[in-house]
Amino acid sequence: SRIRRRKTFAAAMSAPAIRDALFGADGASYDARASMCARELAVNSPLGARVAGEWALAVASYAGASQQSSSSTKAPPLRALGSDGATASDVVRDDRVWRALGRCGEVLGAGWGTSSAALGHALKALDARARATTTHSDDEDDVLARAFIAIDGALGWKFHASCEVCVDIAHAALERGLCATAAAACAGAAKATAAQPNKPAPVGVSFEFIWRVCAMWAACEGHGDRRALREACEGVMRGFILHPMYARAIPSVLTDSAPGRRGTAKKARTSSGEDEGGGDGEGDGGGDVTVGAARGVPDFIRETMRRVARAAEDADDVALSVAPWLVRATCEAETKENKSDARDIFVGVFTPISHAFLSPMTTKKNKGKRCATDAGDDALTRALTSLLTIAMDFKMYSSLDDTVLEQALRDFVSRMASTAESQDANVRSRGWSSVVSALSALDFRLVEPHATTMLTLLLMRSQDTHDECVDVMRSMTNAFAETREMPDFIQAIGDALMSTRARSESRAHPALASQVVLNALGAAAETVPIGQTPDLLEVCRKVFTATYDDASCEGVLDATANVLQCVIGGCPDVPGDPLLPAVRDCLESFTNDIVIRIAKFATMDAMRVGACLRVYTSIAALLQGLSEVADETASAPYFRSSDAVELRDVVAHLIRDKSSSLPEDAGAEAAAVGSAIQRIRLLSRLRYPREEITPDVAAKAGKEIKALQSACFRLVPDTSASTSYDAPDTSSQAWGVLASSYEYWFEHIPEPRLMDYFRCRIEMDTDETSTTAADEELFGQYISSFKTWSRTIASVLLRASTELVTSLSQRRGTKATALCDVLEDVITDCASGQSASASIDALNRFWMAASRLPIKEYVKQSAGTEGDDETRAAMKRLRRGISAAERLNDRGVMHMNTSEFSIAQKVSDAVTFTAAALGEPEAIDLCIRARKVGMFMCSHDESAADISCQVCVQEHYHEATLLFANELQGRDVPRLLGATTDEFHAALCGSAAIAKPNAHAKAYALVERLAHEHLAPADNTVTNTAINTTPGCVFAALLTEAAFAATTCAHRPPEREQFGWVEGNPNLPAEPELTDAQGEIIARCWEGLKGLNAALEDALKRARESPTSDSTMSMEHVEVVGACVSAVGYGLAVSATSLECGEKYHRTYDPAVIQLAMAVSVHALLPNTSASDASKSTRGWAEVSSLACVKVVNFLGAVCEALKATGPTLTPEAHASLVAVTMSTYTQCTRVATLESDIALACPDEELTYGLSLTLGELIHGAGKRPLNAMYTACIDAFKAIDAASRRAHVSSSTVNDTHRLDITLSAPLWCALTLVKSFNVGKAARASAQENAERLMDACTGVMHAAVTVKHANAVVCNILEIATEIARLGVRCEVSTRCVSRMCQLASAAHGADAVADDDEAQVLIFSQACELLGALLKARKEHLKRAVSSVTVVCSDLLNALRRAKAAGASDDVMSKCASKLSFVYEAAESSGLDRYCTHLLADVITAITGGGVGTHAEKALKPGIFALLDSCSDRELQQLHAALGSGAGGARRVVFSALREDHKLTHKFDGKI
Repeated sequence: SRIRRRKTFAAAMSAPAIRDALFGADGASYDARASMCARELAVNSPLGARVAGEWALAVASYAGASQQSSSSTKAPPLRALGSDGATASDVVRDDRVWRALGRCGEVLGAGWGTSSAALGHALKALDARARATTTHSDDEDDVLARAFIAIDGALGWKFHASCEVCVDIAHAALERGLCATAAAACAGAAKATAAQPNKPAPVGVSFEFIWRVCAMWAACEGHGDRRALREACEGVMRGFILHPMYARAIPSVLTDSAPGRRGTAKKARTSSGEDEGGGDGEGDGGGDVTVGAARGVPDFIRETMRRVARAAEDADDVALSVAPWLVRATCEAETKENKSDARDIFVGVFTPISHAFLSPMTTKKNKGKRCATDAGDDALTRALTSLLTIAMDFKMYSSLDDTVLEQALRDFVSRMASTAESQDANVRSRGWSSVVSALSALDFRLVEPHATTMLTLLLMRSQDTHDECVDVMRSMTNAFAETREMPDFIQAIGDALMSTRARSESRAHPALASQVVLNALGAAAETVPIGQTPDLLEVCRKVFTATYDDASCEGVLDATANVLQCVIGGCPDVPGDPLLPAVRDCLESFTNDIVIRIAKFATMDAMRVGACLRVYTSIAALLQGLSEVADETASAPYFRSSDAVELRDVVAHLIRDKSSSLPEDAGAEAAAVGSAIQRIRLLSRLRYPREEITPDVAAKAGKEIKALQSACFRLVPDTSASTSYDAPDTSSQAWGVLASSYEYWFEHIPEPRLMDYFRCRIEMDTDETSTTAADEELFGQYISSFKTWSRTIASVLLRASTELVTSLSQRRGTKATALCDVLEDVITDCASGQSASASIDALNRFWMAASRLPIKEYVKQSAGTEGDDETRAAMKRLRRGISAAERLNDRGVMHMNTSEFSIAQKVSDAVTFTAAALGEPEAIDLCIRARKVGMFMCSHDESAADISCQVCVQEHYHEATLLFANELQGRDVPRLLGATTDEFHAALCGSAAIAKPNAHAKAYALVERLAHEHLAPADNTVTNTAINTTPGCVFAALLTEAAFAATTCAHRPPEREQFGWVEGNPNLPAEPELTDAQGEIIARCWEGLKGLNAALEDALKRARESPTSDSTMSMEHVEVVGACVSAVGYGLAVSATSLECGEKYHRTYDPAVIQLAMAVSVHALLPNTSASDASKSTRGWAEVSSLACVKVVNFLGAVCEALKATGPTLTPEAHASLVAVTMSTYTQCTRVATLESDIALACPDEELTYGLSLTLGELIHGAGKRPLNAMYTACIDAFKAIDAASRRAHVSSSTVNDTHRLDITLSAPLWCALTLVKSFNVGKAARASAQENAERLMDACTGVMHAAVTVKHANAVVCNILEIATEIARLGVRCEVSTRCVSRMCQLASAAHGADAVADDDEAQVLIFSQACELLGALLKARKEHLKRAVSSVTVVCSDLLNALRRAKAAGASDDVMSKCASKLSFVYEAAESSGLDRYCTHLLADVITAITGGGVGTHAEKALKPGIFALLDSCSDRELQQLHAALGSGAGGARRVVFSALREDHKLTHKFDGKI
């Protein structure tokens, strides 16, 4: 409290009082004044902060002047220092002064200083303070940095710290490790140097200082948090090392400083007038150069260039970082006068670095060799690759030139080739990948002649990382493919791998066999011309045979086989065409070579046999793909000769004996499986006899298929007995081949073995992602395997449930064992294959036991316990089984045994419920998911729905669920209750029509009991007037809603997919009229709902009478009330349905209940804002529960629909109120969705948008002209208000915040206006109202558009306005508007793409551009007559859209964005051609030609624009085209004429019909 009073007192003091206390002679000590200064700045008062800052500046200035003056001219004493007369040293060391200066700068910004002299003296004091630092402290560093920034900006542009002072402070800060202070001072020095570029460097700039800056700059590389320091250091380096006065001399200095340069130092010193012993020269290039501008170069530049020139020789990491920077900085500052300097510097630094990179490595410093350290190697590699990248970025190299730079690069590549060919063991092993990659990017022609040696370095000698080698191999592959030299590249790879003959222990780099490189090789082979295929195949044959026959190359044989498999498999083929003779001969020779080498496979090494198979699979595929008669190919032996070995024997030899054993060679096993599956796929053509296939041939094919699949399925264990089988080796290559080729072999596998495979995929995979959704969709994709797949899932659920119950009964206490014992009996009965009714009885026995046993005690006893390994394994299997069930194909349900599957689902539900009650943390989630699977089955099959009705629509089931829900916490409670209710509703709706009356009667009785017990209890005391929020109340409300919703379809059979596997019902019959029998069903259901209606009325009264506030409104409260309101809405739907059956069966809903629900709904959707205290406003339902908000909105729509059908008609006031409620809800929901989810285009979520649109549509349909005019007026007034605010500069990017965003504010008016325009055809009143308000609406939209285009987060406003204009434009003559209005519509498209328009992201940019083009196309098609008088607007808009495309391309828009936008603009040009613009199409054509000339919009956009350009060419006559050709002239170097001619030629060839077919 004392501190608070002190702060309050300080805040209350006036500025003169503070000035008197700080500057007066009242006897206060220095310490008291400094403390008061600190307190005043803490208050954040601008006036007090100014006075405190002046005092701190005054004392700091005094200290700086005292430090600078001599003893004879000592600065006079300062009265502001206080009565004790603090010395200058005291002030310098007092951090309170520097904190005060930094804080003052933050509070006041610029303009608070007094004079430039005082600020200069303060900086001198700051320099002294930095030099006085002895121990480094981050806090102290931050204080001094803030103080420097504050002093430097105290007078804005009128004062800047001098370069000398900045250098002194930076030097002191660097010496003492004050990084933040050094960064601020370096930034100041760079700014001062840039302000006076021709001023010589300060005296304080020494080599020591410059090199410290360089070291700091190099240390900051790669550290994003030190970016500011790195930029400041670079500014100093640019300002002093590349000083404009000495920049021209740097190439000479660098050349003279190169290693080996001697004899120039003495001349340099003599020329500059120095003694022979003076200066910094060392006699070996360290002195000045002798000519020109180099004579006056300062010592720090000479020494820096010496360090850079000898960076590689000295292994100086800092110098190796500075060398590429020096070249890049020189290139960026290059002008026409000194454009050769960068090339000279590049050669000066590249030559020693490249020599060092190729020098032999040693651990000692020997002449001609370099010391080998990892850090030095990495720095050298980075420097070399950076230099090559700079040469590419700035186009320094040209293959057509022969200057020193080009010669240096060619010499380097030649030396690289020599290094690869040498056998020196000291050759470096790292860095080759990045260097070769940089050389290839610079000019691939440098690398191409030395491809073999480069590949030898990469594949045989390099130890670079996997990713680096993969990248360079992929880039080289693509480059050789583009130059059509793939045979040479494959030969180079083979030669590089064959180089292992001199190094028999070597193996190829693993990157060669990586999937990325293999895919690149395959894709490159596909681009080989057909005529070059024989050469490529012949090269592959020679490479394989040479590698196979050379015993010293055994280490690279497998990699060679992988490469050749992908290359041969990618060879281009033309199915149906005969083989080229040369290709046939080569394939036959290749086949013979492999057959000869594989003949003795039984005694050969498995790896060598696998290599032969791996290569031959691609040969066989090529022969099969190019075969003229596929049956003939299938009938022939696999190895094309009857004398060759049988594939079945080779496969049986290579594949492991059983799933748990290890193969002799993993790669050979994978090759055997691949060959077998390839053969099975080919033999499947002969599996069934037909006219061309005899029974003997079919039987022979079937026998071979059986032998091959039996060998392959050794990988799959027998899983039928139990889950304790040996897990398959899912990480092996063979398993991967088998799993990835499922669609080729599944139909040939017996069902038991196929179930074994499916169980392995579900139960035993160690990786959670190995059985993906795509895999499971594939398993269920074919009818022939879907039933097996669903049976497998059911068996997995039952097996996992059995294991889980067994482990739970062994681990838990006696009370829990009782429930587990019941459950074990239930599972036994359900798994025994008995009838569905017996299984249902067993399940009901379990739920009866669960509802009577003490669940609450189980939960308490099991809290905090952890399951053992067996429990976790069973839970894992059960989770995977449920996941597979969730992804079942809904169109295949009719093909599965739904009774068996539904019983398994119910068992998993009971088991996971028990596990959750006994403390398994994951079980509750599985229980919820299992019930959702039950809902899915009920929705798609009557048998499953009937089973669910007999289990889920039972008292004990819901009692047990509610008992357990009472013990849960968090989000699990609503999820469990929601899943249970969904299954309950799906079971009632999905059951057969004959079973529905009985099921509904049982459901009504069950729900009525729960509703009267929890939702509307009989106790009517004062304390029980509010809505309960217990799980029981929520559950009862949800079940009540579900019961009413199910009643709407109780009179008709469930809606099913009529054609099963084929999606969609193309010929759905018209819905028949309701019969008396159906009316009887509805009447009986209505009688059953009476008790629920009474409970609903009581609950709604409680909801109306109980106050809602932020403290009482909870998720549970909102869900209960929302469910009750929704139930009333469904009751209205039931009443409306009964009216269709006639007056005899019509049942009217109680108006009192409807009024209650209306009152509660309006109160829920509108936040209650108190006029007296705005802080007491309550949250809307949209902020609490979007689902409950959807229910209430749907209820309003149902009420409006019922009133239209039965009356009475809404009064204008009531209509306006409901519209206001709906629009307010839309705004609230938009705000919640936008701010919470951070979506780009402001709108509510999908369900809310759909419900609100239906409700607004009901308010529009059937309304009179007066209410509709009122809706138009409300929207227009909202637009005008924003327009007026923008004209007063109240709307801008700086003033719009998240809570007052323009897109949120206008979301509801825009949505309402768009809905009104789209409802033009619903009635006469809607048409008349739209005709009357269309022009007013467009005028208001134009004003909003100009305000929205420049504001962030307003793209939704722009899109909606363009869509409104598009809808009005499409109405054409049905909604007449003036020519002025049409012209303003055109201007909307231009305004949306102005130069100052803001697009939040690529998606919004494409959407806005597309909508603008849609608007322009609609105008061209539907408003032709108006455009004839406003045609200039069309040409201007098209020009603006083209300019927008060019700006997007210049800003770096992606090719996809450019293509999408250009395709929309092409549609505009096509519409212009068909709308009859005649000669104006020539102007559009000229604009688009100008835009695409020189790649202004990019190749992708140009391609997308071509259909529109061709349409414009169609509309132009030959004379107009000749005039356009002449008008294009010689502008842009004649490029536009060239583009125009090419387009006309392309138009004639591909677009224009000339009468010939």
